[in-house]
Amino acid sequence: TAVGFEAVEQDQLYFRTSPADDLQGQALADLIAQSGAAKVSVIAQEGNYGLPLALLTSAALERIDIEAQQTLYNPETVDFNALADAATKTTPDAVVLIGFEESGQILAELLRRGLRTQQIYLSDGNASDALGEQFEGQPNELDGIRGIQPGADVPLSFRQRLLREDSSINDFSFGPETYDAVIV
Repeated sequence: TAVGFEAVEQDQLYFRTSPADDLQGQALADLIAQSGAAKVSVIAQEGNYGLPLALLTSAALERIDIEAQQTLYNPETVDFNALADAATKTTPDAVVLIGFEESGQILAELLRRGLRTQQIYLSDGNASDALGEQFEGQPNELDGIRGIQPGADVPLSFRQRLLREDSSINDFSFGPETYDAVIV
């Protein structure tokens, strides 16, 4: 989904089968706008995924008159206390979290600071079972958190076809796009 792939020259035969992150940034902004938020903290990991998506999301929010503050972090960080303090010091109406495995630790810190789950929005990097597994034994801890997952809807018939090939599949994210990429 990285935006950088859009700069690839045609003769290198590059095909994008999944939506680019500029669409994800707009989708996150639209979802947040529905909540009535006026001030948003965008927390993102530094690097090729987090930084561009944070910039795109912030720009989309600002186009619809929602204030956006960015807080970047190194995903190798062990202690996310300072990050959570920085992201919540302006008392945002909503928080966007753009990350991967480390997101569970960041969410825990945000929740300790009194942020309600209904104020939290997740990018596609968090849309997997791994995040929920970090909160096992804490039923309902993540209830109310919203997020997006770019890509096509995965119809039941397609999921069944994939499961016939590999019964261990439990995440169908980008399944149709991957199939299209192989066929192309």
